[in-house]
Amino acid sequence: MPVMRARWWCMLYIFLLFAIGRYELIYLFNNPSVPEIADPLTNTSIEILDLESARLCDDRAHIRLKRRDQDDFYCPGDPTCISCHAQTLLRYEYLQEAFFHPDLVVERIAWYKKSFSHQKFVVVMGINYGQLYLFLNWACSVEALGIDPRRFTVVLATDFKTVQHLEQLGFFVVNPTWLNALKFKIDENYNRKVSNQGGHSFINTVILFVANELLNTCGYDILVHDVDIIWKYDIRDYLFRASRHRDILAMQSELGLSPKGPVNTGFMYFRNSYGAKNFLQTVQNVGGLKSDSDQYLFNFIVHDYRMVELELRLLPNDRFIKYAGKHHTPDYTKAYIFHAIGGNKLEKLEPFWFHTNQCSFFSQEIV
Repeated sequence: MPVMRARWWCMLYIFLLFAIGRYELIYLFNNPSVPEIADPLTNTSIEILDLESARLCDDRAHIRLKRRDQDDFYCPGDPTCISCHAQTLLRYEYLQEAFFHPDLVVERIAWYKKSFSHQKFVVVMGINYGQLYLFLNWACSVEALGIDPRRFTVVLATDFKTVQHLEQLGFFVVNPTWLNALKFKIDENYNRKVSNQGGHSFINTVILFVANELLNTCGYDILVHDVDIIWKYDIRDYLFRASRHRDILAMQSELGLSPKGPVNTGFMYFRNSYGAKNFLQTVQNVGGLKSDSDQYLFNFIVHDYRMVELELRLLPNDRFIKYAGKHHTPDYTKAYIFHAIGGNKLEKLEPFWFHTNQCSFFSQEIV
């Protein structure tokens, strides 16, 4: 008898759950004004900021994680920062004038759409000639997985030697004509012992321009990707699935809660959503304020109170590994990618050196 009574109570409980759930569905269907969770694809609450509205030097609006005298975004008496960044803004203007010539923009957009119409997302990378050995090592790591990286990669080269070399290998290289109109020369050399030197900042700026065109104008999901990375696993489906209900996926910064954290800007996936589009457009709009560190600017905007609804997901450290050489050697067994941050990249990448004569992209002169 007690068993029968318990069964009846269970059946009644299940019936009530079903009835209440059905009622809630009917109520939501008939009352569309009931608030719902915002889908990043249609969430327009993240506004696009510019130099005036961002007010990156407004102490009342932003958390300070650096000493003021070392802060890119400290400008006494000018909350917009403009008066304290005349030189960097001028260089940024020169880059924009050269890269965004109307004829070149039309040509690039048509080229993107023709070249990548069947891809889930596009990888965007930028290099000068001094970094070519790192790019080829990444390409060989992808080829070792049985994948042709040329099918989904846009390369932004900032010198003509690199353009010629990559085009001979069959990569999609952004038309370099804009370099002829640029009022200064981007250094083609690269100091292998240190990082973020030479033309690094300018290369990253133009990578941003390409990424923003692909995302905002063409509507592709994009992966912005440093060249000092190798793939140990085909990450494309993983990123596509992990970005569901997200605007941005990003590698975690080793610096954590610091001015350059929590995002490591060397590996970022932007979904074709309003949040990601508006965020990336904001970064481009205020990009003239950065010095050498793209990562500081990016994270500064991530922390902005107007970006509170940005759906950002940090990727797991045991799968997306970065190594600065300062601590114990990480466990590579579960790694999807390996990122050699800082200087001496050849030494850090030694266990993962794929640029050999076994690779179809191998070049004897690039070592």
